[in-house]
Amino acid sequence: MTYFRRIWIVALPFVVAFLYPWVFERLFGGPATGVNPSWTPDADTINHAGAAGIAVAATFTLLLISSICGTFLACKTAFTRLSTAAFCGYVVLGACIYATALSVTFYGSKPYIEDLGKDTFCSTVGRYFSPHFAPARISGVSCSEKISAAKETGKKSSEDRLLPLVKVITLSGWASVLVLVAITLCTVVISVLPTEPQVRSVLNGTDNPAGAEHLDRASRDRLNDAAHDLADRIRNLKYLAFAAAAALGIGVAFFKSWAEWPLAFWFAIDKKDKLHWPFVDAYQTLASALENYEGLFFVTIMVTVFGPLALILSRRGRHLARLDPELVDDPAKRTQWLANHGLTLTTWDQAQRFLVFVSPLLAAPIAELLKQLVTLAKP
Repeated sequence: MTYFRRIWIVALPFVVAFLYPWVFERLFGGPATGVNPSWTPDADTINHAGAAGIAVAATFTLLLISSICGTFLACKTAFTRLSTAAFCGYVVLGACIYATALSVTFYGSKPYIEDLGKDTFCSTVGRYFSPHFAPARISGVSCSEKISAAKETGKKSSEDRLLPLVKVITLSGWASVLVLVAITLCTVVISVLPTEPQVRSVLNGTDNPAGAEHLDRASRDRLNDAAHDLADRIRNLKYLAFAAAAALGIGVAFFKSWAEWPLAFWFAIDKKDKLHWPFVDAYQTLASALENYEGLFFVTIMVTVFGPLALILSRRGRHLARLDPELVDDPAKRTQWLANHGLTLTTWDQAQRFLVFVSPLLAAPIAELLKQLVTLAKP
């Protein structure tokens, strides 16, 4: 029952998830407009498109691996702290929250592929997936009209060829939501702390005049055990934060790879092309804006998932230190006691936590830097 009283921790990321599409709809101006460039399936274009496709496949694979590993870590951590019956309830509750989260993710807002312009993907990636490369440009005709025509002729349209990409994007959403739900519920388990250790103070003898009283041996052992348990929870929280940051950061990189895939078909277009460059530039700007918005959203999710628990555990550590009468009036000694039990943060620890929290926001720039380095390394 204690675990259900902490379920409010799960509500915080849900609130962010609900607000995310609401804010997006008020900020988003629509897909890029202009003359959609056509492309020919020559060797250079196919090579660039194929390299972009490999990046999509690689980031998708990494996303699946990180999501599975993060989910396993969360379940393992929860299992070690729960009874078998409580863990079964944890799994059932997680399944219900997972189903609800999926409905929020996939039905609360339009897919990004529509925000970027489905016709753009039809005329680039859709044709790339076609074994014969449909000769007609599709930018002037809607995808739905192409599908209807395809059904009449018995041929597959470019949107039909988009199905592999759409399925991969959908599966990536399932994986990202799964690891977030598992980790969020695990933070609820970690947040339920054991009862405060019962300690008893005794007066100091003449041979130990420093201070008025101190803890007896049994009380000190119970206090140390509580401090070690708290340090273990903090350590688990750090591992979960790393797992979540990896999944979300790779998720942003995956989004960047498929969102910018159409640009690989227009690699030869530069500012000298006055007809097509405005559309390409507008599409690049739109994709970058969506990547940054996605990164900011994931940073907010990280803060709402781990922020409350970090505050709870930090406050618990300071409270345990105050239970020892020898530490109450000695800040230096209290700080040393916290450090000895792994309950303080060094400068490196603080830097690590900062990087973990902002990693989703840094994922897109880092991916772009790697892309540029690979481009420069080509002969």
